[in-house]
Amino acid sequence: MATSPLITLPHATGTPAARLHSGRPRWRWALLLALAFGSGLLVAGNPFRPSSENPAGTARAYLRFKEILSYVDRDYVDSADTEGLTDYAVARMLEKLDPHSVYLPASEREKADAFLQGSFDGVGLDFYVFRDTATVSGTLRNGPAEEAGLRPGDHLLRVGAKAVAGTHLSSGQLTQLLRGARGSSVALTIARPGQPQPLSFTVARRRLPNPSVEPGVLLADGQTGFLKVNRFAADTYDEFKTELNSLRRQGMTRLVLDLRGNPGGYLDRATRLADEFIAGSRKLVYT
Repeated sequence: MATSPLITLPHATGTPAARLHSGRPRWRWALLLALAFGSGLLVAGNPFRPSSENPAGTARAYLRFKEILSYVDRDYVDSADTEGLTDYAVARMLEKLDPHSVYLPASEREKADAFLQGSFDGVGLDFYVFRDTATVSGTLRNGPAEEAGLRPGDHLLRVGAKAVAGTHLSSGQLTQLLRGARGSSVALTIARPGQPQPLSFTVARRRLPNPSVEPGVLLADGQTGFLKVNRFAADTYDEFKTELNSLRRQGMTRLVLDLRGNPGGYLDRATRLADEFIAGSRKLVYT
């Protein structure tokens, strides 16, 4: 039988009624987790299935985590956020693998999907954050922000009722404030260089294109094309082919493909794009 780990949790003190399972001395609250389970042993009805490569090891690890979380939920002196603890534990576990393995909780799925789709609901505003100030770097042509009158160089002070200047908001948090349901409106308060007082705008959100490939450019030599791919999204391959064919019609004979700052995306889109440059049956990627 395997040696059981010892887990000690703080418990309430005071009257016996204040203790968990009153009448037992505090030293008894060291939780002895007997985890000597047989290979592949599972609780009836549990949907967990161990790895076919290492069934015994996977089952033991799963059951150990399950038992510890159950003890914490039942016996910890304060209420415990088991969902939050699980998310934290899983995220830290994947960090031990490599920098590219991450845990995406359900609450983040919608944002990730929106990032990889060809359109989104928003105001059409690009910005950068420097020294805790968000500054407009550009507006989508004919988009809601441009039509409302916002300009590059404007400093965002408030989004709706929330102050965003000097509040240490990340770019991601600010993006979530700007985005919202199609047809809804958001009030923006900005400071504009040369204007003594803040300016206020009401901007209606709508469905906006979100291309992952920037328009191709034929350089001055008349032969070199330049294409920048910002991410590998749902429509990346089709966008790339459209821009590539346009450059070819202009006389392009060689191409500079810019992937700087590209955080990744759908693997199949990336491999389809790579296949345009590598002839034959060479292996492009494997997992």
